[in-house]
Amino acid sequence: MTVPAERGLYVLGSFEGRVTIYSQQIRALNLIHALWTTGALTEDRRLAVIGGGIAGITAALGAACKNIDVTLYERQPEVLHLMRGCHTRWVHPTIYDWPRGEALAPRERLPFLHWEAASAGDVAATLAEDWNHLKSVLPIKEVTGATVTLGPWSDGRRRVFTTSPGFSEDEHHVVILAVGFGVERSIAPHPLRSYWRDDALHQPEIGASHRPVHSLVSGNGDGGLIDVLRLRLREFKHGTLLNELVSVMDSDRLRDVLEQIEQEAWNRHIRGEDYGGHLYRSYQRLKDMKLVDAVDDRIRKRLRSDTRVTFNFPDWPFTIFSSVLNRFLVSRLLVVDSGLDTLIGRVVGVEGVEPDLVVHMTNPMGAHAVRFQRVIIRHGPTSALETGFPALHERMRPILEARNALDQTRIRCWPDGFFPLPAPMGEPAPPAATGADASGPPSGTPGAPPPASGDRPPAASSSAATETVTAAPSDMAAVAAPMAPETTGAIHHPAAVPERVRPEARELRDQILHGQQRALSAKLGALTEAERRFIVRSVALKALEESEDGLVGFGLLLRQCMEDQRSLDRPALLQMLVEIVRRAAFSSSINTKALVLDYPPEMLANVDGDALSLFFEDVFDIVLRDQFGEVNTLVPRLVRAETAIPESLYERYFKTLLEQTRSRSRQGAPAAKRAIDRMPENIAKFALRALDYESLTSVGHQEIMKKFVAQHIGLAEDAKRPLFDDFLSLSWREFIEKYEPQDDNDK
Repeated sequence: MTVPAERGLYVLGSFEGRVTIYSQQIRALNLIHALWTTGALTEDRRLAVIGGGIAGITAALGAACKNIDVTLYERQPEVLHLMRGCHTRWVHPTIYDWPRGEALAPRERLPFLHWEAASAGDVAATLAEDWNHLKSVLPIKEVTGATVTLGPWSDGRRRVFTTSPGFSEDEHHVVILAVGFGVERSIAPHPLRSYWRDDALHQPEIGASHRPVHSLVSGNGDGGLIDVLRLRLREFKHGTLLNELVSVMDSDRLRDVLEQIEQEAWNRHIRGEDYGGHLYRSYQRLKDMKLVDAVDDRIRKRLRSDTRVTFNFPDWPFTIFSSVLNRFLVSRLLVVDSGLDTLIGRVVGVEGVEPDLVVHMTNPMGAHAVRFQRVIIRHGPTSALETGFPALHERMRPILEARNALDQTRIRCWPDGFFPLPAPMGEPAPPAATGADASGPPSGTPGAPPPASGDRPPAASSSAATETVTAAPSDMAAVAAPMAPETTGAIHHPAAVPERVRPEARELRDQILHGQQRALSAKLGALTEAERRFIVRSVALKALEESEDGLVGFGLLLRQCMEDQRSLDRPALLQMLVEIVRRAAFSSSINTKALVLDYPPEMLANVDGDALSLFFEDVFDIVLRDQFGEVNTLVPRLVRAETAIPESLYERYFKTLLEQTRSRSRQGAPAAKRAIDRMPENIAKFALRALDYESLTSVGHQEIMKKFVAQHIGLAEDAKRPLFDDFLSLSWREFIEKYEPQDDNDK
């Protein structure tokens, strides 16, 4: 992600909600791909990567594969320091996506830095060995034990000062902050019990044969959930337990139900509604559906007798930002395990030493204290960006957190063969991988599942920074945000030299972003195919950032494509339109949705059905809230875009308009009435199916219903025809007396 008001400065993976080793690798390569394809990084430019965690070393290798000079700065004496030597935490590249897709595939699919499910320490050792080999054959300089300060942007470069050890300076055209998520929070003076340091929670308690050791686990992210499982299940070994449980719970029915629960939770989150209660109650109902009996039996057989656990969380036990698998397993423990208690509230203090600890809590009922023998705090990490770059963090946090809410940066965007590795001396370069042998999942496939198994809390990244920079005005040549580009052309071929983008192409891009369309067709025709791709990509990426200039500019490109299909690549444009519509569906910005509704309906109608349906359903929900400012903006545009509405939503569209006719909004209600008056027959036919006695007699609808039914009665189904005939011919009282449902007492 670009840093607002800072040229050439990007933040990698510091504000995402779902963080795993694999997802950080995907995000890193997506960023390098975006910087390369938009021209922000070229072979004659130098890159600084600050942070030697998994995201930092992956980004450094990705850029070096494109023959870019890279300097990597790491504050610690070695890269990947956080996970090294950790053998009690088990990490898996894809399990966070369970129950969807190939969530149990034990090995990632990347062009380099390969690893498979194992302990965190073993994975770190594998990755470090690969890093050490590749950096020796690629243009990478590694600076460890470094304290870094960023200087201002000047003459197209930014100074990077190394103030420890000694003092040195260097200049780079692009700087990527891959400083990770920092060190975990603790509650002073209670000592830090780091997630990535070995402990004995999974081992039998010493001397606990008669009285279980009582532990508090505070936090309902993946770290807390995993430690609850470790403390309550015998012989806990994540990989073995996973295989054992999945063998009895991997039924299609259970997977489908869990996916439905997850989708509804995310929908509620997007609408700003409570989802915690939905998750808890839905998991509790699984027992009644006879889907979890085998799982419950296996869990009962593994319960420990030497521990007792109190699980603490602020309101509801589960959050959507943890893995489905961990949530599901703990939800079963809450049902079958008498040794697991819960405690609502926030931990504000811990006194004493183990095994006699006093925990001070607050909740809506007030403050109180509880005694435990052991306390595990899993409240997530502090921000390394905030610690190292406080001014930058303060300025960018609300913007980047909002951008990353959709969690789309962990979806692979680069084409096959985009990151070619150097061949050994004396050997030819291998051909680009394709199909099943490609170095990564297919474009558009979720690439970074959240961590069901220790691969999330907290992220295994690093920090190498100490101070902030002087602000400079932003005029980014391109926005580094991920999307799936076309996979053909010299700009993507691993052996080809990228075609340079001339100044006039960048100037035209800027004109489009400012809404200027003078002689647009002729200007596009004067550019090369690669330059036209650059313009489309740059404008689309701005639109994906929900920039008004980008959204308006992309609309200009859509209209241009309709007028002259030879000037732009229509399939590529539509592919980007799908991503923009999907982003708009999840956006909380009314302006973003309005600008997408302004796009040509003929182009919107070509968007993938699921994305388009999600977008329009979200618009319908907003209109039904009847906030005047929102409906005055959206309803007139919705009516103009009605030919793009999927057929499956015709009835809902009509009902939304009908409700809006009763509103007192100055623009929304009149637009809804005009739309019903002029409704095309293909939509009116579905609208008639939705009408019944209650809708015909609803307060405020009578007049408009009379006119609508009279206009379209010829389209009515035979079964509905008598109802509509009576509605038009009978008096109001006669119609109600004939059709109003009768209570048993009135018969």
